[in-house]
Amino acid sequence: MGCGGSSGGASDPSSEKINWNKDAVIDDEFKNEQKRAGAKKKVFDKKTGKTVEKDKVQEDRDYDFFEGADAGKGEQFMAVRPYEGAIVEPANHNDFVGSAPDVSYELEYVYGYRAEDSRMNCFYNSSGNACYFTAALGVILDQGSNTQKFFGGGQTDNQSKHVSRDDKAHTNDITAMDMSCDRSLCATGQNGSKPVAFLWDSKSGDFKARFKLDKGMREVTAIAISPDNKMVALTDNHNDHNIWVFDAAKGSQLNKDKTGPDRIYHMAWSLKAGDCIVATAGEKHFAIWDTGNFKKKKGIYGSNGKPTSHCCVAWDDAGLAYTGGANSCIYIWEGQNLKSTYDVHGKGFVCAIKWADGKIISGAKDGNIVISDPSNGTAEKTIEVGELVRSVDMKGDKILAGLRNGTILEIDSKGAKKEIMKSHSDGEAWGLAHAGGDTFVTSGDDNKIYTWDMKSRKSTACGEICDEDAKSKAGGASSLTEYAPSKCARAVAVNCNGSGHVAIGHNDGRVTIRESAKHVDKIVHTLKDSKEWIEAMSFSPDGSKLAVGSHDNNIYVYNTDDYSLHGTC
Repeated sequence: MGCGGSSGGASDPSSEKINWNKDAVIDDEFKNEQKRAGAKKKVFDKKTGKTVEKDKVQEDRDYDFFEGADAGKGEQFMAVRPYEGAIVEPANHNDFVGSAPDVSYELEYVYGYRAEDSRMNCFYNSSGNACYFTAALGVILDQGSNTQKFFGGGQTDNQSKHVSRDDKAHTNDITAMDMSCDRSLCATGQNGSKPVAFLWDSKSGDFKARFKLDKGMREVTAIAISPDNKMVALTDNHNDHNIWVFDAAKGSQLNKDKTGPDRIYHMAWSLKAGDCIVATAGEKHFAIWDTGNFKKKKGIYGSNGKPTSHCCVAWDDAGLAYTGGANSCIYIWEGQNLKSTYDVHGKGFVCAIKWADGKIISGAKDGNIVISDPSNGTAEKTIEVGELVRSVDMKGDKILAGLRNGTILEIDSKGAKKEIMKSHSDGEAWGLAHAGGDTFVTSGDDNKIYTWDMKSRKSTACGEICDEDAKSKAGGASSLTEYAPSKCARAVAVNCNGSGHVAIGHNDGRVTIRESAKHVDKIVHTLKDSKEWIEAMSFSPDGSKLAVGSHDNNIYVYNTDDYSLHGTC
């Protein structure tokens, strides 16, 4: 039943010394995920013409790029504001109007779910609607009508996100989420040099409270609402990976401490009556914190299980904590001491965990959701979903599951699965083009092309960008994904007035022509004239030409009857 043991026991956390290179068992794919979450991104170095890796450090910038810089003169001027020399006022143009247009917009629907680097981020509210996040939005999805409400998403001032107001809503990507025990409140935290977190109504999206972290904290990595809704705890991505506790009603800070040198992935409060204890789970880390004295008690493995990293944590109403290990095991903790382990997944790492009515619902890299009995460590039901499970929740006899591929599933008691959200799931979404009527097409860094229908608000077709790993001929586009340049696409164009072909501009410089928006998986032509990645494309109004804008500073124009090169400029 167990997952092996480490040598010796201990009664004091300071006396248990762990050799993480020798004693620990951590899944290789989990290690790779740790590296990706660490802090590297690919960017194009204009001096060398090559792609390089740089740290993904949040900028501590308190000014708007276009307004706050002292431009100076001469070469200094061009270094700070290079766009000034490239923009020339037209000789004849309409009169300048400084006031905003007399038009307002209201967000209707968002196709997205952040699954790349977040976990336990999809929950049922008290009405049974799905609550989750994407970009800087909290989303409340009515699965029956397929309509949405939002926390955030209203009209904002025309400002950079670095100086825009964050007093009522998020201004940067949300990175962590929790749902209160009574399912009435959501808590979300974002990234940024001075991260902010919010408490909001899970049914209406109305603002409830705001929690502001200090400068340099970089990101809210985990967040949790206490069972009585009186406190909100969260952790940051500072080098010390601090834990914070706030008064939920006042938004004031109650406690703060360092958790250690390693990233925290998830946190949860004890459900035992009278407890005021929160647990943190992370890289080579499990600890509990009593809000009374707020002293860290590090997890002690003793001889009851192999040390590992922990992806997620849940509590039961008897005061036992359960963590999902990076070695496929579920760990059971009594206080700070490991009580036992069991394995119902067999391989990979356990990324999602929930305790409900005496059972543990877990999701892992093996592509399975398992309902198990922690008292004897046996699996009672296994549901195959075929993808890394990022989040699980259970209300009544229904399970809500967020998957790594950007899909959210609702699963009933018979195991029937309903796809309630589908989205791009790696790096960034770049390409977007209207395909006529209520249809549009998107592409991104995840090797996926999607066709969407605005009436049904669903994906109607999907295709792969490329089936081979190919590098760029020269240079390389900046990217947040591990996919090869050939499998990333920044530009999409649709020939609405001609053949109906869909053009996809790849990051390795090629352009593939797809049969139609309904058949984006079928390639009919491939163009390979560009030496660098494709930035923009457009079909001519009559559909006879395709213009391709490349980062190699050329525009390639093609005849669409046979896609021969018409000219280059």
